[in-house]
Amino acid sequence: MPARFRVQCRFILPSVLYFLPMTEKQVHSRKHRVAARRRSAIEDATSTIQAIAEHQIDAYEGWQQVCGIFQRNGGLDLHELKPFVRIEGVDNSTLSVTTELREMICRKAARIFFPSTTVDKSPLHSLAGL
Repeated sequence: MPARFRVQCRFILPSVLYFLPMTEKQVHSRKHRVAARRRSAIEDATSTIQAIAEHQIDAYEGWQQVCGIFQRNGGLDLHELKPFVRIEGVDNSTLSVTTELREMICRKAARIFFPSTTVDKSPLHSLAGL
């Protein structure tokens, strides 16, 4: 009787395995996943800041995109984006979009990607070559 049971299991087992999820996993360390997400977020932000500096997109909309990247990835410690995201003397709850604000955002973006024309050097300048 036990031999007969084994034979029946052989026929049932492949059909059961068909419905089971695959157990193969890609093994990555958490450190590498976090580093890849951080690198991706920085690359997205730098490409947006470069587009602002070259006047390819609206300065305020680009700044909003960079702020979104900064907030979505808050756990990744994107301290390089802080100087660009924070605007001195402006409270985000009472923000009025004026030409002065757009010019200030463009100047900040230009300082990052064209440092030879300005004295200020940003931490993102070293990442601009990504």
